[in-house]
Amino acid sequence: METASSKRPTPSSTTTDDSAPPTKKIKTIAEVPAQYSDAVRKKLAATSRTGQACDRCKERKMKCDSDPVACQPCRQKGLRCYTTDRVTGHARERGESDRTENELSFLRDQLAAYQQRYGPLQHGEPSSTGLATASRGSISHAAPYTASSTVSVPDAKYVGWPAPDHSERLHSGPVKGTVVDIMDGTIDIADWECDMMKDYPEETMNKFNLSRTSIVNTIYGYQRVGDPKLPPKEEALRDSNHFLVIMSQYVPVVHRPSFMDLVNRFYDRPETVTAAERVQVVIVFAIIAHQTAVRNHLHSAEKFEESHSYFHYGLGFYRELLHDPSLASMQAMALIIVHLRNLPKPGISWNYCHEVLLRAIELEYHRDPDKIQLPDDETDPLSKELRKRVFHSILGVCVTTGCRVGLPAPWQFQHIDLPLPKPIKDSEISKHGIAPEPSGQCDFWPCLHLAKLLPLLTELHNHIVAVRKPAAEYLRTVEALNAKIIAWRQDWDDSMRSESNRHVNLLVATLLFETWAAEYQLNLHHPVCCTSEDPEVIERHLDICHKSAKRLLQSFHILSSRYKGVDFTWHSTLAYATGFGITLYVYRRRKGPMTVEQFEAMRNELKGWTSLMAYADLVLRTGNHLQRQFQPRVQALEEEYRRLMVDQCPKPPGTQNPISTANGSSTSPPINVEQQAISFQEPSNPNSLKHRNSFPQSMFMQSQMLPQNPPQSPFSHQQPWPTTYTLLPQPQAQGQIPGQGSALTSPIFPSFSQATPSGLSPPGTYPPVPTSLASLLNDSGNFYMGYQTPPPNQNGLGGTAGRGGGGDPSMAFSPNHYFDGPGPLTWPLISMPPGQQS
Repeated sequence: METASSKRPTPSSTTTDDSAPPTKKIKTIAEVPAQYSDAVRKKLAATSRTGQACDRCKERKMKCDSDPVACQPCRQKGLRCYTTDRVTGHARERGESDRTENELSFLRDQLAAYQQRYGPLQHGEPSSTGLATASRGSISHAAPYTASSTVSVPDAKYVGWPAPDHSERLHSGPVKGTVVDIMDGTIDIADWECDMMKDYPEETMNKFNLSRTSIVNTIYGYQRVGDPKLPPKEEALRDSNHFLVIMSQYVPVVHRPSFMDLVNRFYDRPETVTAAERVQVVIVFAIIAHQTAVRNHLHSAEKFEESHSYFHYGLGFYRELLHDPSLASMQAMALIIVHLRNLPKPGISWNYCHEVLLRAIELEYHRDPDKIQLPDDETDPLSKELRKRVFHSILGVCVTTGCRVGLPAPWQFQHIDLPLPKPIKDSEISKHGIAPEPSGQCDFWPCLHLAKLLPLLTELHNHIVAVRKPAAEYLRTVEALNAKIIAWRQDWDDSMRSESNRHVNLLVATLLFETWAAEYQLNLHHPVCCTSEDPEVIERHLDICHKSAKRLLQSFHILSSRYKGVDFTWHSTLAYATGFGITLYVYRRRKGPMTVEQFEAMRNELKGWTSLMAYADLVLRTGNHLQRQFQPRVQALEEEYRRLMVDQCPKPPGTQNPISTANGSSTSPPINVEQQAISFQEPSNPNSLKHRNSFPQSMFMQSQMLPQNPPQSPFSHQQPWPTTYTLLPQPQAQGQIPGQGSALTSPIFPSFSQATPSGLSPPGTYPPVPTSLASLLNDSGNFYMGYQTPPPNQNGLGGTAGRGGGGDPSMAFSPNHYFDGPGPLTWPLISMPPGQQS
């Protein structure tokens, strides 16, 4: 018996009959996903049970609650509460979705504000994920270096020769060659007559100095100097040791034990010395004689003559060096450009340095010696390491005298696969191999760290100085390069923490690196290169520039007073001139009413810069060229501020006047300024305490002395600046009574006064003049001579005056720091007493 099926017929099994009675139609409603979420949410609210227990409670079969951040059992155990999604299988922390939505909303608002200010983002920009990943990586394990932050893809459009229609206009930064833009004009720091580099007609022969004509005539064989008078062997060994200990740490062109052996052979067995080795020795003699002449003004004429004789004798072998592919010849040419780097004016240095660089690239010194075919006599470990050192030294000179000062760089780092030299002491490596257990110390730490700065200087020139990018791209570039220079500066501090007993050379190197980092940030944020019109960005960059300038001034005074280690060459002077110019520009731009204390702090800072320029005039022998450029600007700025100065609030009885009648300076703490990203903190080394001292008192003309009773009003400082500072007390004639004026004049500085004002310390108490080489070369037993203990009324730079008052530790200037003399104009300039310089 058949029974009817209990199943309801499916729509497909039913027959559609138009004549059948109409069936019931279901009203369709537009579905919205939110309506189901609302329905589920209402059901969850109507019950006390948790919609989904957390993983811990579910696994342990515990009662869980619906706390949106973390359930109570996880809170009690201090655990993060995770719940695994049943569909995706991903475990997420409670509340993570809400936090992510809030962050996403915030980022969208930020992006909208960015696009409203700077315009839409450009296509093809690197993803933020890649940048974040790179920023978290270690510096030593960074990605391979690329000069551009974006992938370089050539354009498929053919335009033929791109200039000038399809290329951007070339720009320059605050420094271009020897010309500095100080925002109210330009200053050429090399626009002065230099006797040792004075040119002469081309037809004149056998005249040997540092001019372009003289050097070219010697190089190309038109003139040749005779055999120079060599120093005694003991003096030669002493000078060679000075070069190796002090300068070789920055340019390790030669191997210390090998070079000392070469000097001995040069005197004992001269027939065994090749032409390239002979050039190495005499160029070192030229470098040392030049540096000694800079320090000893009484014997400078004869020392400069010796230096020129050695230098041109070495240049006479230029054709032999150029045809000789040996390592010794490249070392000799590297030493020649080291000497050209230290000249007071550029001269032929930039041209010759790049000729040597091209010769090194031709001989594949830019390649990893383990990846190329080397000559048979250069396959030993020492020769491979010297190839690395020579190329890094040559490239360092080319960058510091090239793109660092706004000149183009005819190379690309993508084409250089040369690694850094191994950090090792010269006594631990020889032609036979490397010591099995190196000490971990190195004789040229500064060279290794300077090599890491060269790509950053090239990037600064290529992406900031020579181009003008859109505002958004410019700001991203500035931020990226600023992060790099901060990391470079921090890298040196981190590497020095492993040095338990730090040599004084490393303390000097730390100050020099602080100077170069400040110079980098100054040029990076300089208003000449800024393309943003946002007032907030402009003011922020000016603040960074001003603080960088203060760091330059701070490092200069520590280097000059404690270590005599200021690197004063024409390219280093450019950085100081840029810092002085931006300081004047900031004070002019933000001119407004100020109190007496603020005025004295500003005046004190400007006097510090003026002293620095006077020091540069002395060392470079410019005839006060830099002082004449800056002093009228300083005087005009002070006059404008005096008219805007507001009266000081009355003080309680017995409180000291802010303007001291003894020295014309304020005793109030310095103005608080925000600490910059990089601030130099000199390490607390017990061995360095003996070098701590304030600046010496200066020697001034009698006409610069103020009256015995100076006015008490702060407006009484409206006295004309002296046209030049008197720096050099001259030697006394025989029979002359100390304290009386002398009729003698210096052959180098005939314009300086002979008179010594009464009441100042005798000449014997003055320390030697600081110069570009960080030692006193006429004292073989003490490379860094310490200054005497300061009087109680003097404050050391970086002392407690600036630290305890809450000021900027990198600019610990107190208003009375530089005024320890009979009047407000007694700035402690550097003096050179004859008794300690001969």
